[in-house]
Amino acid sequence: MAFLGLSHTTKTPARAVIDVGSDSIKAVIFAAGSGEKPPQIFKKMVAKLPVAVSQERTITKLREFLFVMVKELGRVPQKITVALGPQIAEHRLLTWSVRPAEKGPLSREMLRRYFQNLIEQNREGTRHFTAHPVALFDNGYKVDPSDLESASIYDLWFRTLLLYFPGEVGRVLADAKKILGGMPIEFIPAVLAYEYAIVRSLNVAEALTVVVDGEETTILYIQDGTIVGVAVFPMGARHFLRKISQVTNSSFLEAEDVKRQYASRMLDAGRSQKLQEHLGEEVSLWRKMFLDELDGFYHLGPIPEQIFLTGKGALLPELQAVLRDAEWIKQFSYSVSPRVKIFEAQGLFQGNTMNGLLRGVEESGLASLIIYSLHHEPIF
Repeated sequence: MAFLGLSHTTKTPARAVIDVGSDSIKAVIFAAGSGEKPPQIFKKMVAKLPVAVSQERTITKLREFLFVMVKELGRVPQKITVALGPQIAEHRLLTWSVRPAEKGPLSREMLRRYFQNLIEQNREGTRHFTAHPVALFDNGYKVDPSDLESASIYDLWFRTLLLYFPGEVGRVLADAKKILGGMPIEFIPAVLAYEYAIVRSLNVAEALTVVVDGEETTILYIQDGTIVGVAVFPMGARHFLRKISQVTNSSFLEAEDVKRQYASRMLDAGRSQKLQEHLGEEVSLWRKMFLDELDGFYHLGPIPEQIFLTGKGALLPELQAVLRDAEWIKQFSYSVSPRVKIFEAQGLFQGNTMNGLLRGVEESGLASLIIYSLHHEPIF
């Protein structure tokens, strides 16, 4: 486990965010900045995960990671936010509805009670899941909870993002929460942090975000400032790394370095040409899977022209070229050309890399988690 840190005082209130990826677990311990100042980073921690690590082993490593983090800090952070991706839990975006028994206005406490009842009604046996309300609707129209405190409600809809855990993973996670009893810990879908960062910090209300992570690619569709669609397909950065490792007859670690050189156009022309030829088939498959998943968003209307690309595979020139190609978006949007932007961590802090601790596409998840931790408020 690697540690990078800056000096701090034990009296400073600290928060922690943890990004659980396919190939590593990363954490940042920080304090909120005053006014317009950026957060103060105390420590960054990284634990590499073995290739093809199981879900159960990842959660076990997360539990060990939490204990080490608290020991390093010397105290329990005032708030811990853990982002879990699709490699750990199945993502579902559902709309739950209820017709309130009350004919008059609804308080936030009543909304919480209705939502809790819906959670109980939608349980699937003993399977563990977490439910995260992302938007509220009255008779089909998006509303703020405060609007419901002074109006009669007929049909109440909760757009809800759920994480469903495989049996053993759910048990290990539940046991970890018991063992960590007393810690102010929240487990969230990683896409929630991305949504919050894009809408709040980048001030973008309509966007498609493509996260090319370790073993999978996640597509996040944001419309009117909230999540309306999530899709995942099993082809990520490691898929391309395996091909690079095979072509160059190198280890995974060496292939990572080759990928960086290739992406930054530092590789010699001959080797670059060879990689392009061998990556072509993989890129074509990625493009097909990407477009297949977009078909599932058809009922949501035309997709926005703003495309954010991030994650460990985001710097591959071929994937950038796929998204910048105007032909594909014409199938799904009124736009004639996509506006593709590489989403890097420092972009959330006006270019500040926090002394190099948060930079690039690989740290965008951690940076988004910091924004979420600092500013997120439950909708009710």
